Amino acid sequence: IEGAIGSKTKIDASYLSPHVNFASRLEASTKRYRVPVLMSHEFVCDLTGPTQKRCRPVDTVTFKGSSQPMTIYHFDNSSYEDMATATKPANYDELIQSTSWKTNAEIRQSGVDITEARRSLGSGKSLDIREVYQDLYNSYTEGNWQRCKILCRLWMERFPGDVLVHNLIEYLSQYSFQCPSEWSGYHALTEK
Repeated sequence: IEGAIGSKTKIDASYLSPHVNFASRLEASTKRYRVPVLMSHEFVCDLTGPTQKRCRPVDTVTFKGSSQPMTIYHFDNSSYEDMATATKPANYDELIQSTSWKTNAEIRQSGVDITEARRSLGSGKSLDIREVYQDLYNSYTEGNWQRCKILCRLWMERFPGDVLVHNLIEYLSQYSFQCPSEWSGYHALTEK
């Protein structure tokens, strides 16, 4: 709805729309994820191919007032090489510790080929690196949080300053990397 809202003494032009509310909630979520910009899946689909390749999924969520899950994305301004040399966060050691595995059996159960993942992450090839991130993200949404934990650790070793993975580790650590039985591949964001 677009138009004038008010009284005889004061009139404001305004827009009332679920899209305006959604944009506001998306913008508010940038604080939670510690990134300057977040984009909806629909928006990312309208970007050019080269630009889409620089977008990574951040999370799959429902926003207050909506029951429809949506994947939200971030545009990587930095190259992978820049991410590899970025400043480590203050809680880096804690993030590394929380993603450590205790036995080789834990790795085998996750199905992660650590040698291959490290090779891909160190290859310098964007496609190989993006595939590891996508595996990491899919493991999260599909509820394979032990696999996600190991991939997060390998990612952090290579890209210690990546705030998207920091956020994911912090979220999954709240559950000790044990996927809740009611997990449906997304969670609700309740901030306005």
